[in-house]
Amino acid sequence: MTHPSCHPLPSQSRRGATLVVVLAAMAVVLVMLGGMLKIALLGRRQFLKELELRQAECLLEAAAERAVIRLRVEPGWSGGRTTVASEAIVGRGAADVITAVTLTPDGVSLGLVVEYPAGRPDSVRRERAIRVAREAFTPNQLPASPPSTVPEPSPAVTPEALP
Repeated sequence: MTHPSCHPLPSQSRRGATLVVVLAAMAVVLVMLGGMLKIALLGRRQFLKELELRQAECLLEAAAERAVIRLRVEPGWSGGRTTVASEAIVGRGAADVITAVTLTPDGVSLGLVVEYPAGRPDSVRRERAIRVAREAFTPNQLPASPPSTVPEPSPAVTPEALP
């Protein structure tokens, strides 16, 4: 005679235990997939932000080159604001480029500010000050003498405003 506790479990109980194990394994897999999806989305967001940052840096370089060329052609130019259409830069939005030209005793100081994509709360804003030596221009491309006082930079162009 065999003892009742030595009998194997009925097949119904085994099916229930297997179902619990399978559901637990599926839950673990779903949590892992959710984590991988979150990492992928964060990576994409970081990639797009890096792309915008690089585009803003390229726009700064282009704005500096254009400003020097414009000063050579139009010596009295004092800068201004330009909006670059997204079609012109193959980007996700338009860019605002602000250029300020200041004469200094040794040449010209260019203050450049780029915001890309313009008008968004999460846009990338980069600022740069560039000095161009007087020797880069012919004598008739710049006024003979710089102003006696150099104006103070606006609060938006101070180093504290940089992100």
